[in-house]
Amino acid sequence: MPKKNVLLSSLGLSPAVVTETIDALGNIGIQINTVVLLSTSNERIIDTYVPLLYTDFIDTYHGEIELIPASIISEDISTPQDNLEFIKLATTFLNTYRKRGDNVYVSIAGGRKTMSAAMAIVAQLFGTKGLYHVLVPEEIEGKRLDYEELKNSPEARREALHPDVRLELVSIPVVGLFPYMSQITSVLQGEAAKDQANVADLLRENELIDADGKPTQTGKDLLTILSEVETAPEASTTPPSEKKISMPSHSIKSTDQERLRTIAARMCYSPFVNRIATTDWNSQINQQHRVNDDHSITFFIRNTSKGLTLKVFTTATTPAQAEYVATSLLPCVN
Repeated sequence: MPKKNVLLSSLGLSPAVVTETIDALGNIGIQINTVVLLSTSNERIIDTYVPLLYTDFIDTYHGEIELIPASIISEDISTPQDNLEFIKLATTFLNTYRKRGDNVYVSIAGGRKTMSAAMAIVAQLFGTKGLYHVLVPEEIEGKRLDYEELKNSPEARREALHPDVRLELVSIPVVGLFPYMSQITSVLQGEAAKDQANVADLLRENELIDADGKPTQTGKDLLTILSEVETAPEASTTPPSEKKISMPSHSIKSTDQERLRTIAARMCYSPFVNRIATTDWNSQINQQHRVNDDHSITFFIRNTSKGLTLKVFTTATTPAQAEYVATSLLPCVN
């Protein structure tokens, strides 16, 4: 298969930066085939901006650019843990496409500054074909948009998402550290050897290890990310809207069905979910989830009129990967 050009783009409350980056890359001869939107689970992003971009991609790019939204469980980047989850999300997709041999480009134009910083860190650690920010004139950037109008007016949508102005694409230098990743991991684990002295000096200089070679809190966070990247399965490249949710309406009360669909819909934004089905269960079972032999995961949903489950089919290929996915999805259930 020919290589694809994949754009990983952070997304906040300004969806225009996504299309502006695509257009600016096109102006320098880089035609994007797939866009992965990395965001929080902010309701406005999920329910308004993502559908708006779907509509624009069909109108403007005629379905030639695939759109894949993915989000962390949290609705905002408000804690250090949220930031780590966002870094892991970006890393999962970057690794998936890089292993496939695709060209991965990264845009830091959208979202909070912490999201931009996280994307830059991922690009530096694992390497990318290009790291970019896009600049537009201040009068365009500060223009207040009526998203109801954009939803109903193709002309207004095109004017807002594809402004007829000069787009300034800023290329940020990247020195990918991926070839040294095993050495970095070894030093952070306290296994510094003579042939890794230069790596140890680098980590010490950047305050990832202390004078005694022990990891600092930042170093521990980095080690967690690197370790979990090895555990995590590949990302699903199926858009959430195309992930099937099977739910027999005749046997489930409407209130329970609404709750299950809400949980399942949120789970579909996980990069590790392929499809979801609903089944009954014995309400005496005292556990939150079970990993099955086929690496699917059964979640036992409580506070329903009768015992119900969501059976989640994942990209995991080993029991350890399935447990990793289960842990990442538990906040959706809780």
